[in-house]
Amino acid sequence: MSVVQILAVRQNQIFIKKRVLDFVATLKERYEQAPKQLNLENSAFVGMWRDRLEMQDSIAWVRTIRRNPVISTDVLGRKK
Repeated sequence: MSVVQILAVRQNQIFIKKRVLDFVATLKERYEQAPKQLNLENSAFVGMWRDRLEMQDSIAWVRTIRRNPVISTDVLGRKK
């Protein structure tokens, strides 16, 4: 292989690498999205148990559940 051919191959490699990097940058720009900020203040999830009596002392509720776990059953009353 001559020096001219080696330089042509190298130039082609550089060109291909640049095209690939440009393509990746285009894909990132098009499809990469910034993470969405959660707005918990307006979420239906926040405060959904605020009127439950057992939630007035949530620490005691968690302790009770840990000491006496509820046995989970299916719709027919069978233990899961």
